[in-house]
Amino acid sequence: SPTSPLPRTDLLGSIDVLYLAMSCLQGRPQMAAYLALARLGADGIQLTPGNHPSPGFKAFLRGSRLSFRVHDGFSWHAYRAPTTRDDGTLVRPDHEGPWSLHPPEMPSPESASPRQGPWSLHPPEMPSPKRLFSSGAGAQPPQRPHVGSPGRAPHRSTPPRNQTAQLDAFLGDVASPEPAPCSSTSPRDLTDQLDSFLGAAASEGAIVETMYSGYLLDTGEALCHAMDRGARLAVDIAHLHLQETAGQLDPGVRRRLEEYDGVAEVHVSANDGRSDAHRPLRADSPGLGWAHARLRAGTPVVLECYMHRLSDDERRRQVDIARGEMA
Repeated sequence: SPTSPLPRTDLLGSIDVLYLAMSCLQGRPQMAAYLALARLGADGIQLTPGNHPSPGFKAFLRGSRLSFRVHDGFSWHAYRAPTTRDDGTLVRPDHEGPWSLHPPEMPSPESASPRQGPWSLHPPEMPSPKRLFSSGAGAQPPQRPHVGSPGRAPHRSTPPRNQTAQLDAFLGDVASPEPAPCSSTSPRDLTDQLDSFLGAAASEGAIVETMYSGYLLDTGEALCHAMDRGARLAVDIAHLHLQETAGQLDPGVRRRLEEYDGVAEVHVSANDGRSDAHRPLRADSPGLGWAHARLRAGTPVVLECYMHRLSDDERRRQVDIARGEMA
């Protein structure tokens, strides 16, 4: 019936479903962010971490006609909640809607590789006697204050002979032909960790977001592995742009991803290819045309650009651009 509280998708059948992420106004109280976003004409709201809890917010949403999805570590009671336990199992937010989440942060093999080229470094930090004691005849080290006195505890000193031994050990290490490499995680270990995470996500019915360097699922190879496993993916076009700019995503993998049946959600914002800046969309933002096609085919699309400095008219313009209504 026209007065039913069901979301638009249930009322009108399979239609375009555009969501606004609460992170569009990250840092605001949940209630304030919701009220500002709900009036912009989107079909639903994605509940995301990063907004301060508002008393009564959960009960307030029960009367909403909008559709809801939940993302990553959203919580009704905290700014951000953990998504994994120590044993690797996932912690589902207290919401029954579709749930997408980030893979774990993880150094990629490229970022964890041994150092290359010339390398300079600081010696260990250590208080020297010259800084501890005043100069001149009869100088004495500072005295420990009596218990209960307002004076500060003295600096600890290291005898000059011990300092010389430590300096010799340090100089010997840096003079060695090969400096010790940074700790690394092997590709096999990363694949095992990705498999474990994808299995945990599948067991919870969670949708896994494509990411960028520093996370699992940050390269074309990892994306292929996830598709081979049949993972349900939330494809973030801004993150794909970062992967492409970094040379981590080749055109063939991108085409496969764009045709993949397991794309369950699409996230849209813009960046300059250097950082995940969540900039407002432009009509020519990379990947936006594909996102429009997915939206028309019924895949939920989530707009997540930062809107703090935009007027209401500019915010509505972002909704129009995300829908493909740019005339």
